[in-house]
Amino acid sequence: RHMFVDGIENCRELLEAMEAGEIQNCFVEMNMCEGGCIKGPATTKMEFSRYRARFNIEDQVEYAPAEALDAPADVVMVKKFYSRKENDHMPTEEEIQEILKATGKYNKDQELNCGACGYAGCDDYANALTEDHSLSCSKCPVGGADVAAKLAEVLGVEAGSADKQVAVVMCNGTKDAAKTIMEYTGVQTCSAAKQFFGGLSACPYGCIGLGDCAAACDFDAIHVCDGVAVVNRDNCVACGACAKVCPNSVIKIQSAKNLVVVQCKSEAKGADTRKACSNGCIGCKKCEKTCKFEAITVENNVARIDPDKCKNCGLCAKECPTGAINNMRVKKAPAKPAAAPAPKAEEAPAEKPAE
Repeated sequence: RHMFVDGIENCRELLEAMEAGEIQNCFVEMNMCEGGCIKGPATTKMEFSRYRARFNIEDQVEYAPAEALDAPADVVMVKKFYSRKENDHMPTEEEIQEILKATGKYNKDQELNCGACGYAGCDDYANALTEDHSLSCSKCPVGGADVAAKLAEVLGVEAGSADKQVAVVMCNGTKDAAKTIMEYTGVQTCSAAKQFFGGLSACPYGCIGLGDCAAACDFDAIHVCDGVAVVNRDNCVACGACAKVCPNSVIKIQSAKNLVVVQCKSEAKGADTRKACSNGCIGCKKCEKTCKFEAITVENNVARIDPDKCKNCGLCAKECPTGAINNMRVKKAPAKPAAAPAPKAEEAPAEKPAE
């Protein structure tokens, strides 16, 4: 059996009948609009009636090719609906404080309010957790897995996954590699340099290097070294403050398990990138060809790694001709300080001419 119902009141009456058990084993098509979608409220610009519209559709069906009318075999005729009823429970101050203590925050000074959890601050996240126990306990990247476990214990729920996250700088445009186009003497912030001049180097995509990210970090986890931002992964808590203030969006937050990263986001053509920065990705696709796991592809002239497919083997980094791909599993020797210039030999005093 099948049934077609249209109009709000008719649909309501049918639903009440179904709830009372009067109708079973019936395929029902319900349309809130009278006449269905043919002439609903969104079709007010149509200059003819719903009856004319119905004829038009029947004509199209009559002359449509047979294959266009075949129902796909993989159509799932199931739809789940969830209650959107608002939760009227207002958490007490004691409940919020219990949540905050589980995250190691016993007073206001310990609340970082970094916003990395997606809420305005620690109080807001604690409030949300007490209102909705289905909310993930692992949204606090600063606390990590330990805090997630404590929150789950307090709430009596599963902790869920809480992989450590870190900030990654997608640029390796050091002073020697990136071509500088000006000597900037203005306000020493990346945002100011970006706003007035578009940056200081020939690459408009890279790190500007004036340290807005370092100023925003409360954990001493990022510094500008040799003209480009560098992350201390041991100190980084993935709060995202550095990523938010970067005017070129060269910083992203990703799982600490991903140890092979592309440190370039230039979408310029290879030749132009090479002129601007010797460490930039030139889109040669050598990395893509050498990867055995299809984890790296070149899109818009720049290599991109799929973190779900990457095995951290580092083959792409070995193949990269410019060093744009960094394999963090390989320990690099620290740069040696430049040797001090040898002292000049003292000149012997000139002999006085004989009198």
